[in-house]
Amino acid sequence: MQTDTCAYALLCPPCAFGHNVAKLDKMSGDPYPNCHKYCIMYTMYYVSGAITGASLMTLAGAGATSTATQIGTQACAQVTLGAYASKHRKRIRDTFGIPSVCDDCVAYSLCSSCAVMEESIIMSSAAEDGAVCYRSPPDNMRMMRE
Repeated sequence: MQTDTCAYALLCPPCAFGHNVAKLDKMSGDPYPNCHKYCIMYTMYYVSGAITGASLMTLAGAGATSTATQIGTQACAQVTLGAYASKHRKRIRDTFGIPSVCDDCVAYSLCSSCAVMEESIIMSSAAEDGAVCYRSPPDNMRMMRE
């Protein structure tokens, strides 16, 4: 097992998710893949789900610091994240011909770090190496002079 890949995916799932999808974009022909947008979207979906969950639990009458509110907030955040990330997980499965054991949204909802780690292992063993978290200008691009 690739310890560094697993540690990266478990300690910073948004970053690992962004790299995975950017690698997939590069394999799909995108000449300038960018992991930052996926990392930010992963984080934004999680945060928006957490805010929604906390709001719903507060409206339902649970106290702001109650265990029920904390569980509801986390559950809503995970489901919201699963709804976003599942389409990218499906792309990875389709690209590499990996069968689905359970729904992709369920995989992210139950353990998003595990889902990202699994994708990272697949992408690091099957995808071409190289950093894809930047946008470099095309080789034929020239600066214009005034």
